Amino acid sequence: MRKIIACLFVVGILAVLFFPCLFIRTASKELLVCPMFSDIDFKSTYIHSVQKTPVAELFKITPTGKIKLYETRYRSYGVGLPFLESEGKFSQEGDEFVLTMNREFDNIAIRTGVGTEQTLFVNEQELSIYQMLPMGERVEIFVQPYFIGKFLR
Repeated sequence: MRKIIACLFVVGILAVLFFPCLFIRTASKELLVCPMFSDIDFKSTYIHSVQKTPVAELFKITPTGKIKLYETRYRSYGVGLPFLESEGKFSQEGDEFVLTMNREFDNIAIRTGVGTEQTLFVNEQELSIYQMLPMGERVEIFVQPYFIGKFLR
């Protein structure tokens, strides 16, 4: 009986260590580790550096651990903002322009910037990284098994 309990304990520990998680961190600080028990959607919002208008980017984590950008919403139409049909399905909803797409990434890196108010929303948690971190700090977003993301990456 003890061998069965010990074996179950070891299997449980290994399952936790190799369970996929969404990591959001800087080179020196973990901002969020979110186990992938279910589907995770997250949103990045910021003020566009040229247009000075709000932008929202919506992401999903795919079953293979990729980060999929599936929608961008913004309120101005101009330099640095997507609008071509080749970039996705472009439409207008009320006062917002919406670009629906299917772009997959292994990881995403963002930086805090002057006046950008970069904020991430994950599972109803709000990370106002522009208030949490110094200007220009790099934030990395990626999916890895817990052990690899926590200790080896």
